[in-house]
Amino acid sequence: YGNKCWIHPGEHGNVNAAYALQVSCNCYFYELGPVMGIEAMNKYCAAFGLGEPTGIEIRESTGILAGPEYVESVGQQWNERDTVMAAIGQSTNMFNPLQIANYIATVLNGGTRYSVHLLKEVRTYSGDLVYAFETEIVDSISLSSTAVTTVKQGMKAMIVNDAAASYYMKGLPVTVGGKTGTAQRGTGKNDNRLFVCAAPYNDPEIIVSVVLEPDDSIPKDNSHGSSYASYAASETLKAYYKK
Repeated sequence: YGNKCWIHPGEHGNVNAAYALQVSCNCYFYELGPVMGIEAMNKYCAAFGLGEPTGIEIRESTGILAGPEYVESVGQQWNERDTVMAAIGQSTNMFNPLQIANYIATVLNGGTRYSVHLLKEVRTYSGDLVYAFETEIVDSISLSSTAVTTVKQGMKAMIVNDAAASYYMKGLPVTVGGKTGTAQRGTGKNDNRLFVCAAPYNDPEIIVSVVLEPDDSIPKDNSHGSSYASYAASETLKAYYKK
């Protein structure tokens, strides 16, 4: 699926899925959302774990997956505009950082969602295994290799072409794929800034999800831009690869 960006026609031009991820082109998803429909979108969103329990061993908020089921539960009615907004991650969507990380992991591994946990294993001082977490598959949905490759290419290109992200990721021993995001919080409130990345981009072994909450007492607080979120993610990756 492809279309011409009508907000930044000179800058974005004709947009396909990988390029839309690279440049965060809302127009692409504005048009793709109604083509898919909210039912198809949420079939995949739920399988990816958005709005679902992660399985972590502590209390968590499962958030909200925007759709007719939720809005009707609060006495409202879903319309086509809501589908358009949900397609760019807005509307009533509300997810926690761990859900976002597991969602990206699920997409990039081809559609298998694993239960999230805190402790991998316990060993004695001499190295004998005392406890090992047993991996649990909680959902699975088939994704084509073309779809997965497209997402990986878009995320890789995002890092390469974003000045701040590419600068912060320099020096890492692997090529990183990433995606910026902006979570609107309503009138009079500053936006949350998001960044998620996978390394190595083509066969990830680590996913990092960062959400920065701004200070609402400062009007139009831009001090927590996505560049700060990508910096935090890069520091996490650098610590990981020093292991």
